[in-house]
Amino acid sequence: MKFVEPLSRNLSRKRKSLSAASLVFKPVMKQQQERQQDSSKKSDSPKSSPANHNTTNNSNNSSNKLCCAVCKGSNHPLHKCQAFRDLNVQQRWNIERKNKYCANCLHQSHKVASCASVYSCHVCKGKHNTLLHKEEEEKKTSATMLVTSAPENKQEAPQASKMKCGFINTAIVSVQHNGRRLTVRAALDNCSSHSIITERIASYLKPPRESVELKMQGIVSERRVKHKTTVHISTVQPSAWDIPITVAIAADLPTSMPPQDPAAIASHHLLQGLELADPDFGGQIDLIIGTSDLPLFWTEAGRKFDVDARLTTVSTVFGWTVAGPLPDSVKMTTLKVEVLEDVELNQAFNKLYELDQVPQANQMTPEEQSAVDQFNQSVHQHPDGHYSAALPKVENPPELDRSKQMAVSRLLSNERRMQAVGRLEDFNAEMYGYVELGHAEVTPEEQQTKAKYFLPVKGVVKETSTTTKVRPVFDASARTSNGNCLNDLYLTGPNLYPLIMDILMRFRVHSVVYTADISKMYREVKLIPEDQDFHSLIVRVPSGQLVQCRMKRLTFGVRPSPFVATSVLQHHATKPVRMCNCGGSC
Repeated sequence: MKFVEPLSRNLSRKRKSLSAASLVFKPVMKQQQERQQDSSKKSDSPKSSPANHNTTNNSNNSSNKLCCAVCKGSNHPLHKCQAFRDLNVQQRWNIERKNKYCANCLHQSHKVASCASVYSCHVCKGKHNTLLHKEEEEKKTSATMLVTSAPENKQEAPQASKMKCGFINTAIVSVQHNGRRLTVRAALDNCSSHSIITERIASYLKPPRESVELKMQGIVSERRVKHKTTVHISTVQPSAWDIPITVAIAADLPTSMPPQDPAAIASHHLLQGLELADPDFGGQIDLIIGTSDLPLFWTEAGRKFDVDARLTTVSTVFGWTVAGPLPDSVKMTTLKVEVLEDVELNQAFNKLYELDQVPQANQMTPEEQSAVDQFNQSVHQHPDGHYSAALPKVENPPELDRSKQMAVSRLLSNERRMQAVGRLEDFNAEMYGYVELGHAEVTPEEQQTKAKYFLPVKGVVKETSTTTKVRPVFDASARTSNGNCLNDLYLTGPNLYPLIMDILMRFRVHSVVYTADISKMYREVKLIPEDQDFHSLIVRVPSGQLVQCRMKRLTFGVRPSPFVATSVLQHHATKPVRMCNCGGSC
């Protein structure tokens, strides 16, 4: 491996990469690491202990909720943790499950089943955070090749039986920083220009990090590195010395040694009487000591060779390292090769390819199909020509709690803001205009208790507008006292807008183009009575009093409104034209 400076992002200079890696086996000194981690957790302060996050009262844990499980105490949410982002997807899932985070919003106060967040995965729209999406990680394709010895009574031997497997120079070392100490297996690699450590070790030691933009490049693969740090290396046995080295932090290393038979390897005459740096000759590698740091660990004893066996030993401060092919008595039965695909490059080429294709209509999801079915079953045209349709609801809509006080508080706050910019009268006039046009009505006193949700409203000022300087905006995503909101009840529905390709083709085919605008398009669609109770609002009437009203028309800001409005338009376009009571063609 070697590091290269950041490369140009020009697609023409990239290439599809493949990377071969060996099997990943059991961690080095796993039991010793677990004991050290357990003792370290006990010594940590209560504020950084994940256990305390689950036992602290909800009223007092607002600050603890921000404690990062990766950085152990840093005051930031998990999704903003750079160390967490540098991990691969499987490692992020492991942290989420171990620390009992919500898989959707990465918060520790609840489970994903009760998550009130309206957001979901940006890639597949699943109920999990985008950082946990499987395809974000580099796709790995594994191929398994059997390497077996041919039976003696067979004349034909498979090609794979002639393959020689070997091992590289490894040593069991101690890595430490500020009193934290961990025993890991290191590869002493004189083909690597820099030293590298895994994110797993760096997260435990917590050394200070420095930002760096480098690329870790192998023979046919490439990985990005964003941070570097300094750690101290020493022998596993207590010693009075340690050597600081600068290491790059990689999410993982595509390098490991398969488990060996130590007795069979150590029986070689060249290794007799030597203190070996890695008595097990295999396992997971979490540190690579590159050529720039290797001379710091060599000793004067030098090297020993066995040319016939192609075995080499090197004397280091950790003991003698061994490199060479496996002895004939050690049989390697399975060789696993991992092929790494450059997802970013492939996605860029796919997008480039898709630009040259005629867009195809997307298949609707079950939720989108449900929204269409609910609309078709409820759409109705009234004698005055207007349509009404039920807003499509989710299968099991959540319960909504108190929201009136929130709506009143938001209105008063908005009035102070409008007063500061000199637009309060315009805002109140726009709000009361809903009542004057019949798009909203003052709720009768005997029906006010039926209100199930109050829509908060704020005014948006646009001085450059030639028609409306102040426009009311309704917030259907405002949470009630139990954490749910109005938009949680409804389905979004499919996107019914025409593809840009269709619009461009119509412009090229026809000689004349007509454009039109429907005034107050959403408010031309009526709400059914069952939905009106979910669209209550507080309005200041001209007398200065605050009164309770409810919307009677489709409201901009409610999740399914664009789908319902467009569906009504398309539905009306398919019907034969008839004359309505208003004297026009509806």
